[in-house]
Amino acid sequence: MGKPLLFDLVNAAYNGASNALPDFLRDRPMFSAFSMASLSTYGLAKLAQYVSKNHVSKVIPDFDKKYLPKIEKACQYGIPALALMYSAIDPEGAKAILMQHPVYTAGMAGAFAGGFVAAQHDLDQKRTIEDKLV
Repeated sequence: MGKPLLFDLVNAAYNGASNALPDFLRDRPMFSAFSMASLSTYGLAKLAQYVSKNHVSKVIPDFDKKYLPKIEKACQYGIPALALMYSAIDPEGAKAILMQHPVYTAGMAGAFAGGFVAAQHDLDQKRTIEDKLV
């Protein structure tokens, strides 16, 4: 099996960040990969939401309220759907990634978790009080 998609980029980012970690975390690569990926993705998603609200909405009126929630929902469902489609199309390749690259897999799970939480937090904040009561 070859390298997973974006392996070199992700591996370089992980190794660069993990060199700054204390030994306690470096000795737990799956935990640190999940943690770093989830925190990084959460931060990037929040940054994208900030830019959408404060800058993009000036160019595209109400982008933050009309279009960003749809993009966030699409990503929440689309990312796991892509992983499931890949496992359906190439079950042996998906199994190989899980078995041969467990740290990469933990990082990808963390990236999904961080992005999902950030998107859901934003979507929950945009719901009106009337929507919450229904």
